[in-house]
Amino acid sequence: MRLSRIVNPLASIALAWCFSGTALATSQGVEGAPAVSASENGAPIASHAQEQARSDWSQLRRRVLRLHNGAVVRDLTRYDQDQWWIGPRSRAQALPAHLVTSALEEKALLKEHARRSKAQPHASAALAAWGFEVGLLKEGLAALDDALSSHQQRSAGLRVLERQRRYLPKPPSWQSEDDPQTLWDRQWLWLQARHTLTMERLAAQTWAEAAPADDRSRTQESFDAWMAPLTQASANGSPAQRQFALHALTLWRGDRSAPDLQRFALLDASERVRLQAGWLLGTLDNAQHVRPIIGLVDHDQMEVRVRATQALGQAGYAAAVPALVASLQSGGSAHRVPHAHVFFGKQTAYVQDFDVEVASASAVADPIVNVLPSGVVLDAGVRSVTIERHLIEVRRSLQQITGHRPGASARSWNRWLERFPTVDAAWRAPWPTPDSL
Repeated sequence: MRLSRIVNPLASIALAWCFSGTALATSQGVEGAPAVSASENGAPIASHAQEQARSDWSQLRRRVLRLHNGAVVRDLTRYDQDQWWIGPRSRAQALPAHLVTSALEEKALLKEHARRSKAQPHASAALAAWGFEVGLLKEGLAALDDALSSHQQRSAGLRVLERQRRYLPKPPSWQSEDDPQTLWDRQWLWLQARHTLTMERLAAQTWAEAAPADDRSRTQESFDAWMAPLTQASANGSPAQRQFALHALTLWRGDRSAPDLQRFALLDASERVRLQAGWLLGTLDNAQHVRPIIGLVDHDQMEVRVRATQALGQAGYAAAVPALVASLQSGGSAHRVPHAHVFFGKQTAYVQDFDVEVASASAVADPIVNVLPSGVVLDAGVRSVTIERHLIEVRRSLQQITGHRPGASARSWNRWLERFPTVDAAWRAPWPTPDSL
């Protein structure tokens, strides 16, 4: 996200594309990038580095400016007479230099961002934190979305979101004249234009902070008024609304939302909502909430097994690993599948002989035609597509939970699991290696 133009320099920190917060010490985010510093009374400090860089600053280039209060301006900029000019020359707006704590060239930052992405492809959370600190907010948000959707990076991504929340967009907040339904409608309208996992969590956090924290602190009527928008959205035909409702409910109700999440993880018609419910169970950080789902990996209905397996993979609790390995070993079904003999081959017709009795009394003899078969007969078991899908989901869930890929067979997973002296239910991906225990 960027600021394309500042209408009022002194009010720029309050614009929608600026992100307010405490200033960070990032005056030298990229090697060689000049920084603007200020004294305690706000007067610019002349330094040798600044004097050398004035000729570069006077050039109209895309830069990322960070202000004293932590706000970020990303646009065409140039420096002239102790002022930063924002925007094209014809529409440039002046910003006093003492309000700027750092000025970094966008091109250099993007180059460094690409280098970090390539050097650490599986460190999205760290990349997001760095992007927020240097002012690459758009790139930081994209990296944070990747981190939150990754099992290995989910916990780190949530920590980054909490620490860097001051730099992120602000969802509509509770106003004294609002009622719960009005707040919900405004937040949903805000979220529709930018519905990513990060934005959804920000809106859900705002909802949870406005709602009553304790049931006993409000009357039942007040509690029902806050629950009504979530109940209505959970029955809505839009999967995105149901996802948002579950997210808000989880952040508001905490562990008490687990039964609803379990139900949606198994029964919702949309796979997106089911996966979201499983992911939210993982954010509760309590393996006890997936115990009922673990018992369903051997259900008689194969579709129930598939959905339970997906939910366990999304939740990411180590407590589900033994049951998933056992389900993989059973071959996806507790009973032997129906078997039959199947013939693959061809048949060749040939004239074996002639009917001699007919030949003695007739001018034309009737030929005796025989058939010669050739091929192979196989003993085949009929397996449904759902069984194969279940096995695929079991392997995927095991890889998501453990962060390891010892192999595709149940034997390889059992051999890998036996190397651990115990399976700690608190483990999250990636698991430790057996040698490190």
